[in-house]
Amino acid sequence: MIPLQEFTKTPKVLILGNGLSAFETAWQLISLGYGVVLINPESRIIEETPFLSLGGWSVQDYLKDQRESLEKNPNFIQYTQTTLSAIEGFAGEFSAHLKSEQKDWTETVGAVVFAPELVSETQFADSHLKPNAQIITLEALTEIFSSLSQSIPFREEGVFVAFTPHSYIAFLSGLDAEGNVADMALTLSLALKIRKEYQSQVVIFCRQVKVAEEGMERLYQACRDEGVIFFKFDQAGPEIIRSNDLVTLQFVDAILEQPFELNPDLLVMDSVHSLPKEIRELALSAQIGMDESGFLQPANVHLLPQASMRTGIFIAGSGKGPMLPQTCIEEARAAALSIHHFFEGRSAEEMNREVVVDEGLCTICLTCVRYCPHQAIGWTHRIFIHPFACRRCGICAGECPMDAIQISGYSDHEVEKKLTALQERRQQVEFIQPRIVIFGCQRSAGVVWEEVQSSKFKVQMEVEFISMPCAGKMDPDYLLKALALGVSGVLVFACPEENCKSIHGNTYARERITEAKRYIEEAGLNPDRIRFEHLSSNMVWYLREVVEQFLGELKEKKAH
Repeated sequence: MIPLQEFTKTPKVLILGNGLSAFETAWQLISLGYGVVLINPESRIIEETPFLSLGGWSVQDYLKDQRESLEKNPNFIQYTQTTLSAIEGFAGEFSAHLKSEQKDWTETVGAVVFAPELVSETQFADSHLKPNAQIITLEALTEIFSSLSQSIPFREEGVFVAFTPHSYIAFLSGLDAEGNVADMALTLSLALKIRKEYQSQVVIFCRQVKVAEEGMERLYQACRDEGVIFFKFDQAGPEIIRSNDLVTLQFVDAILEQPFELNPDLLVMDSVHSLPKEIRELALSAQIGMDESGFLQPANVHLLPQASMRTGIFIAGSGKGPMLPQTCIEEARAAALSIHHFFEGRSAEEMNREVVVDEGLCTICLTCVRYCPHQAIGWTHRIFIHPFACRRCGICAGECPMDAIQISGYSDHEVEKKLTALQERRQQVEFIQPRIVIFGCQRSAGVVWEEVQSSKFKVQMEVEFISMPCAGKMDPDYLLKALALGVSGVLVFACPEENCKSIHGNTYARERITEAKRYIEEAGLNPDRIRFEHLSSNMVWYLREVVEQFLGELKEKKAH
């Protein structure tokens, strides 16, 4: 690894966004003494809904005060109608390529924060409905009330013809998807406002009333107290029938088990939220990871609350999915603190293990570059591993066809030395055959094994545990070497799916184990002598169960 002295961290942060999360992150970072460049792809700031106040304070006023304070600070720069076209380089010294109508230029920053606002698309295409004065989206109705709250003229006030004490207003919330607490907060706030100010009859059709945020339970109860009616569905919601200008909702009440029919004067439909197209494309090109729903940050607990797949790139706010203003603020503060820890060199793990690239063995085949999930490897006339971006998982070492990459404490020589030491212990009386060797990730299996050792595990003396920085470091040679030394079986424990701190380490390990089993089967040996399992750090019982079962199978096969 190249010495740390050759790398620096530029104390400037680039933030991509134009809403509460972006400005809160900027304000926190400025307070910590960092320079901030905020990139706003639009010419406007995304304002918060003025009548949505779950915590008893005005989010809109908070955002306004924050922006005014930032604009007076010399360490804060904001570029509107500017896009981030690409991110190059490594943590501590990224090259951010920016583009506006006037010019293209590059900013050197130490860290990057994705804090975008979501865009909403209606679900009218799915329901064969079209918006009109009787059918409207939740966002459109929110905008109407927001405009009225700010005394801004709004052209579509014709929908208020429906708001009378004798009219019915129906909300469809989270019926076609899982739903989210942000849309539920808007739905409940609008329903309560309509009941209080217009006395209209309000009915909400939903699967769940999501109240797992501060103030939501009170809001839900206030709606119930005001006479808002809720119908909950386990599966499909009401059937929507459109006949000329009349909309009819037909459904069966789950409690009464009776059919009902409602002709609402106004039907309010929720929307599908997604990342802006340019943000999705940038996230893919920067390889920071997205989840199955298309939001930022893969569904991996090790990345929570604000990390991405790349060191130095952070995620804050609703880019991870719709969320309430309070949550956006908490996310932004967590991101700012994590960035501060990054610049100070703090880490929850030991990151001082040396990673060495043998220039004599390296053929610059770029296998390591392609496999590194953290984008921590680069090259000029040689391969280099960036010390700030590298997470010491060992995936590159496990994939290198020339074994040119080694990690201190987990090098091929050190692992093979541990295996060879088993031969010297064959004659010890307390060592009972058959023996097995466990290779396990230090973050999961390693933690479990420490607990097992401190307890009375009856087969402990038949087992040798060898820790790996990540299961992705596993080399098929280790397995074959263990079997060649007379070990009866080999167990490999990796983190559960989508729970690997190295993102893909468990996947690579599983593929290599499959490859090793194919080798020994071709050699005429039993491939069942090698076994691969997923294990969490709290699954002591499962390690015991698998080890005892595996030993029993090996003894049975040996007896035959």
